[in-house]
Amino acid sequence: MLEADLADLGSLERAARELRERTPSVDVLVNNAGIMLAPDVRTVDGLPLQMGTNHLGHFAWTAHLWTHLAPAGRVVTVSSVAAASARRLDLDAWAASSTRRRDRRWRAYAESKLANLLFTRELARRLSAGASARTAVAAHPGLAATEITQTGMAMGHPVLGWLLTRAIRPGLQSAHAGAQPILRAALDPTLSSGDCVGPSWPGHTRGRPVLVRMPSRAHDEELAARLWSASEQAVGLAFPV
Repeated sequence: MLEADLADLGSLERAARELRERTPSVDVLVNNAGIMLAPDVRTVDGLPLQMGTNHLGHFAWTAHLWTHLAPAGRVVTVSSVAAASARRLDLDAWAASSTRRRDRRWRAYAESKLANLLFTRELARRLSAGASARTAVAAHPGLAATEITQTGMAMGHPVLGWLLTRAIRPGLQSAHAGAQPILRAALDPTLSSGDCVGPSWPGHTRGRPVLVRMPSRAHDEELAARLWSASEQAVGLAFPV
């Protein structure tokens, strides 16, 4: 077992070092962990908690392990249907010295999930430009019955988090079903860099795993490039691809 805290950049560096020592290479890296509906607080490194965990932590983790990824390896980054509701992506708000923007829990979560897609698109673009055999693929589970809604809401509102999770659970697909798009994204050899896998039903909330189109904002190449640079600065790492 290997422990890593996505909200702690030092923890990620130590865990990546240990993983490199344990294994000859990594074939598939699945960036799946996350937090949802957390309050407007910061990580130990001064980053917004949801963005710091859901995107920046994964960005740093992937950067640390990039040279350890197999020549034809794959990076799968897990987003959410919530990405489609993100209206903006305020890169300046990440700086610890910036003027604090009061983040509503849902808005901050949606922006972090849009960042997951933009990261995948920019990584795919860079891999293509370098004629690399590696691939970058995104996935989302639709609406699955896990504890992610309770975890974030429990920070400040434990009873509300518990009630919300139980109230919405009957309308969700199982965690097993929600894992299927992620498994296909990780294992399907026919997928190309920049692809996204999600459930097949209208609205992509449930169903079998199929290729789905990312929201239009995820196709903004200028925003994706700025996100990459801002991410490097935020985590203090150069991630040349």
